[in-house]
Amino acid sequence: IKMQIRAREIYALDDVGDLAERYGDALTSGLTLDDVKAWPDVLQAVTPEDVMRVAAEVLDMRASVTGWLMPEPKPASEGEGL
Repeated sequence: IKMQIRAREIYALDDVGDLAERYGDALTSGLTLDDVKAWPDVLQAVTPEDVMRVAAEVLDMRASVTGWLMPEPKPASEGEGL
């Protein structure tokens, strides 16, 4: 997946709009121009062990919420059940 993300990042350099969006998103999120430029190297430095360690910290079943999405009951028609 790193290669796919890296390829997408390289292709985005060819599109002025994508490039502007990338920098705009980063700057409005508190990042710097150097952060944006370093992103490919930061991404390459992430290991599978890093992902698993952070997932274990963040994904805690004791802090999860489960919702049941049920269809709304259909209203009974007049005369039904007589």
